[in-house]
Amino acid sequence: GIVNVLLVAFVKDILQGEARHYGWLATAQGTGALVGGLLVGRLAGRIGPRGLITAGLTITGALFVAIIHFRSLAVALALLVAVGVVVMGSMVGTQTLLQSRAPDQFRGRVFGSYGTTSALALMVGMTLAGAAGDVVGAAAMLEVAGALFFAAGVVAAVMLREQPSAEVAEQGAGQ
Repeated sequence: GIVNVLLVAFVKDILQGEARHYGWLATAQGTGALVGGLLVGRLAGRIGPRGLITAGLTITGALFVAIIHFRSLAVALALLVAVGVVVMGSMVGTQTLLQSRAPDQFRGRVFGSYGTTSALALMVGMTLAGAAGDVVGAAAMLEVAGALFFAAGVVAAVMLREQPSAEVAEQGAGQ
């Protein structure tokens, strides 16, 4: 939500851009998402949904911090294409885990709960971003967004790490 609200202010105040420049940035991210959709199918088998999620979140965070620090429209355009690619990977990884891990009889409820929670978090983030952006500025809040994406990737890496199989756990307990 932070990015949705404050990217416009970043373009206007930091990049000294206009509405068309914001449009270019949105198009760059959308183009990256299209490319990401094509690439994910090839990469998903190699890195799996957990890897897509953790890489997508941490790389997104690092890219947003880089965008803020370079403060260049050309750099922002290139990096937002990359953001689109890795965000798509993260989204596909999340949907794959939800579909594959939720029991059939609960899948609708799981997706409904996930969608509702995501929408609520987005709304809260957008509300807080607007107020905080007025106090500390768009660039600082976008750095916070980058840090939050990165932290979410680290949390996902820990929470989604492969669990040892029951056989391996039993062997370790018997020794």
